[in-house]
Amino acid sequence: TGDEESASKMQLNKDVTSKKPRRKRTPQAKAGQTSGRWTQQEHQAFLEGLRECGREWKKVAMRIPTRTSAQIRSHAQKYFSKIQRDHENSFLPESAAAGCTAATVSSTDNQQLAPNVQRNVERILANPVAVQQEVEDTLEALRERYRQLQLRLEQRQRQR
Repeated sequence: TGDEESASKMQLNKDVTSKKPRRKRTPQAKAGQTSGRWTQQEHQAFLEGLRECGREWKKVAMRIPTRTSAQIRSHAQKYFSKIQRDHENSFLPESAAAGCTAATVSSTDNQQLAPNVQRNVERILANPVAVQQEVEDTLEALRERYRQLQLRLEQRQRQR
């Protein structure tokens, strides 16, 4: 039976490794679409599309005929990573941030913040104590919800 078992395992390994590897789908570029580095005009159109359409990449793609939707999503991911990296590298100490006002808040590349983000920044700067309390209340509610879900899960496991 040991020989049968090892033969069975060998056959299973052979079946798994003998599969043909999947080919990645390479989308065909439409006429006029490019690859490689983004031009300043393409990046500017991307920023305008992002500001006006948010993260609806197909709508943003309609504004940049030289790029595919996948290229725009990839560019967005890299752009947001750069913003995060720049933010982390230039993080102000709390004492320096205390003098910050809504007028001094801007994003990377001197671009305007989206209106909803600007409103949130202004709300936070206007009353940081209230916002902190709101965050703490939300966190406490989430902890309670998590505790309730854990209890339900334990009850279901006991019923089995």
